[in-house]
Amino acid sequence: MKLKLLLLFIGCIQLGYSQTAKIQFIHNAPDISIEEVDVYVDGNLIVDNLNFKTGSAFLDIPFDGDQTQIVITRSTDENDVLISREHMLIDQENYYVVIDGIFDADSYLDVAPFDMYIYEGARLEAINPEPFLDIDIMVHNGSIGFDTTLIVEGCQILTAPIEFGNSVSFSEYSGYSTWASNEDIGCVARESYSVPGYFYFPYNFPLASGNLGLENQAIIMLLSGFRHPENNNDGEPFNTWYLTPEGGDFILLSEQRSSNIQFVHNSPDTSVSEVIVYVDEMIVADDLSYKNGTPFLNVPFGPDNIVNIYIVDSNTGDILINRFVDLIDQENYYMVIDGIFDTDAYTDVEPFGLHTYIGAQLEASVPESDLDLDILVHHGAIGLDHTLDVQGTQTLAFPLEMGRLLSFSDYSEEVEGAPYSVWSSQGDIAVEIGDYGGNIGGDLLSEFSFDFNFPLFSEDLGLENQAILMLLSGFEDPTVNNEGQPFDVFYLTPEGGNFRSATLGLDDTTLQSISIIPNPITDLVTIKIASSDAIGVIYDMQGRLIRENILLQEETVIDLSKLASGVYFFKLIDQNNNASTVRRIIKR
Repeated sequence: MKLKLLLLFIGCIQLGYSQTAKIQFIHNAPDISIEEVDVYVDGNLIVDNLNFKTGSAFLDIPFDGDQTQIVITRSTDENDVLISREHMLIDQENYYVVIDGIFDADSYLDVAPFDMYIYEGARLEAINPEPFLDIDIMVHNGSIGFDTTLIVEGCQILTAPIEFGNSVSFSEYSGYSTWASNEDIGCVARESYSVPGYFYFPYNFPLASGNLGLENQAIIMLLSGFRHPENNNDGEPFNTWYLTPEGGDFILLSEQRSSNIQFVHNSPDTSVSEVIVYVDEMIVADDLSYKNGTPFLNVPFGPDNIVNIYIVDSNTGDILINRFVDLIDQENYYMVIDGIFDTDAYTDVEPFGLHTYIGAQLEASVPESDLDLDILVHHGAIGLDHTLDVQGTQTLAFPLEMGRLLSFSDYSEEVEGAPYSVWSSQGDIAVEIGDYGGNIGGDLLSEFSFDFNFPLFSEDLGLENQAILMLLSGFEDPTVNNEGQPFDVFYLTPEGGNFRSATLGLDDTTLQSISIIPNPITDLVTIKIASSDAIGVIYDMQGRLIRENILLQEETVIDLSKLASGVYFFKLIDQNNNASTVRRIIKR
């Protein structure tokens, strides 16, 4: 390439060109169909194989005073012209020529015009090099997929605050701002949002200029890539780069730091039935309703690792929660809203707050195995006077404690020192919730007698290779709490959406109205259901079948005198075999 340029310059001198301009050619178009291009000026090859996210040095371009033709071609075929523009150059002037946009518009969801964008007045060095203000920065916006213009702002002790480029639309240049090279520049790029005072897309980054040898320099800051790469062939994600007058590869201003967060609304308080979730003034969940969760959202953050999370009432706009959270790069979090905000309106209350769990999983820890379903438990139920134990039984994994001695707002790992419990997705999981001190089938620790069993139909629910959050939710006694959500057990997948019931699943009267009398039993047990046409099955703690095809009427007596003492499970199945529930039986 250097030889070609040398021959070009010799030829230009021989032709008697008397005027020159300096041009830096920059490839900022994320279209993979034109990953490499060649640049011609007046028919002469100036830059060979210019790659995306690279720029040439400032090159001396001779011209004769007439319109100068700049042509961009594919590197694979000099006759395949992508852009051809004529421009009147000025002698001894400096130019940026940036290639932006999408050429193959049919292959992308988000597109912007493919073209070369020329800036007159580029600088090769800081205009007034001084000890304190010796770096000049120009912003160019070539990013794709933003609905409005971007605003780029900066802050530094000596020059705070200065706007790099206010409302820089696609293809625009901001003009230079001046900074000190011996101090970090705290920067933010944001997209204005329709709600005054809030912003949809903030992006924070530090320009550690003192460490980068940028003294007395003039650089161009390039906004590049896609706002939504997942919708655009998984292309280059939005980021912020810079390029010096020497050219070369774009230099990332800061490595993107981010965490994945699933926000979950588990507060049964009707006064805050819908909320808006903000992270650093970015709306990440609009009108998140009770018993709903977002998918895992990628949340960027700055070098201090701190994000400001606040929860706003969708109806009143009041701020309900305002917290600063210290995040870890590439970590996954659950953030669950629990408790009662309007404490005067309820008999049973728990503190309204945002409860964070670090170490959430987006998939099973051992996918494609016999144990391919991981479950983490969160206790957000209200009105229970004691801690709860959550335990389960399954043939391949029995009995496992899913969460021992869970208090309100606890996640199971916090109290047991163990992560998710691991199960098979190819069978039902019989789960018991009660206050048993961690001993399944053990005695109650107090008069609190809540005993709740249910099956998790993992195979039927498409939970293979999943990691799910099991949520204890609602009121233990809704009759004294505005007839609110009764206690129930739900789960949420990483994709978010509505909570799914982990208990009965279907509104089948037969399955919802089952009584086992007495319990514990000695010999005979009476099963009462709301209507007939159901089948009963009994199996032991190891999942072994003990009795099957028990035809049930509204009241059915079963002789279990031959069973050994222990804990058994009675499974009730409707005649169509499309819904079931499980109850625990203790045999004395």
